Order: sequence, then structure tokens, then C-alpha cells
Amino acid sequence: VRTKVSEVMLAASGQKNSVAEFFQTRGQMPATASIGTVTQSSQFVDTIAYAIGGTTDVGIITATAATNVNNSLPTTVRGQTITLTGKGDPATGVVGWVCGGTIPPKYRPGSCK
Repeated sequence: VRTKVSEVMLAASGQKNSVAEFFQTRGQMPATASIGTVTQSSQFVDTIAYAIGGTTDVGIITATAATNVNNSLPTTVRGQTITLTGKGDPATGVVGWVCGGTIPPKYRPGSCK
């Protein structure tokens, strides 16, 4: 199960560079509609989305696990999320990321407990 959930994590992680580069260039996170997330649906991933947080230095990438009953994901994982919340430091241009979401921690990769 953790291997399958890792695919959800990788789908979310694939968006981090675009968000971080935008922040480094402009000093703020991209507006929700201004950045295109790469659609990466697969057997284990339904959607990937991006939204700006409550302030211009916070951005949230959300990958949603597939709901297909034929993918052998446990029901506690189907349709649940991995979120990567980035907080940019305007002084350095560096974005730090925190992993979370609704997928139970026991199924998440070690980097997202």
C-alpha cells in the first residue's frame, strides 16, 4: 500500500519546482489560477491541484488518491489526499515544504509522516 501511496506523493512533489521558481522570481506564491498543474492521473492518482494559502507566501499542492475500487487501495486511502504546503521566505527566496493530508500516516512515505 505504501508503494501505491508513494505515487500520490510523487504526483504532488512534481509541482513543487514550478511553485518554488515562481516564488523565487516574484517574491510571492502564484495566484491559484495563474499556475497550471500538470494533470497526472493514473491508477492511483485522481487529481492534482494548487491553491494559494491565506497569505501570499503560502501555497498548497494537493494530490488526491484514486477512488477506483479496482486499484487495490484500502478504502481508508481512496479519495484521500496528500498536501504539500509551501511557505516562502521573502528574504532568501527559499520555499520550505510541509507534508500532510488525509491519507492515514501509516500509509504515507517516511518523508510525509
